[in-house]
Amino acid sequence: MSENGMPKTAEDFYDRAFEYFGEDDDKAIADSTQAIRLDPNHDSAYSLRGQIYFTKGDFDRAIADHNEAIRINPDFAGYYCQRGRAYKAKGDRDRALKDFNKAEEITPGVTTGY
Repeated sequence: MSENGMPKTAEDFYDRAFEYFGEDDDKAIADSTQAIRLDPNHDSAYSLRGQIYFTKGDFDRAIADHNEAIRINPDFAGYYCQRGRAYKAKGDRDRALKDFNKAEEITPGVTTGY
């Protein structure tokens, strides 16, 4: 954070977005987007924004953001779970199962509850 407490780095914006998540999702999206602008390889910022889009029912944007998170960090099972959840919500069972299976391949047991 800068001296005046305002976010300055991608990580600062991501941290603040995480704090806003669930309380003020529009601000969380704005801060996640700013984190991505500052660091286009910030996979966690893509994932957080994707989760927010999911909660808003915007499954296509949720999938797009998780595609980016997976592109950047293909070995993190949680991103496949989140994208699979969005596919499932869209009624695309085949893609959802493919993502859940990939997540299980990376981290056995991770899909419990999905």
